[in-house]
Amino acid sequence: MEASSGFGWEYGGGIRCEGASPVIEGNLILENKGTGIYCRDGAEPLITGNTIAGNQPNMGAGILCGDSSPVISNNHIHTNVANIVGPNAGGGISCYDSEAVIAGNEITDLRQPYPRLERGWRISLADAGGQLPGLAAG
Repeated sequence: MEASSGFGWEYGGGIRCEGASPVIEGNLILENKGTGIYCRDGAEPLITGNTIAGNQPNMGAGILCGDSSPVISNNHIHTNVANIVGPNAGGGISCYDSEAVIAGNEITDLRQPYPRLERGWRISLADAGGQLPGLAAG
């Protein structure tokens, strides 16, 4: 599937899942005027093997997770640009009030230098041997 040119301000220009547990796999999520993938309200998606690029929302950019438990693995996340700086902004992945597992992703060419992890987060980072340079919690 290709999700492109969607408009969703910041929340889910490409794919939005609320309170669901979908497998989001093998998609091209490109050039949306909102977040590439937005998960919220208890969602437990498996997000794997996707290309998420060129999304330009106000917040979240590539993937935005709120009050959810996603597994985000083996995606190519690049050239996403959050248009604001502050809570929930992050060029590649932004998580708040979430329990996320993030592993094996290639995250490149971002305006923000790090994923944004906001209040109440618990995260397991398998990339870079459990370390992510510049990791910041808000």
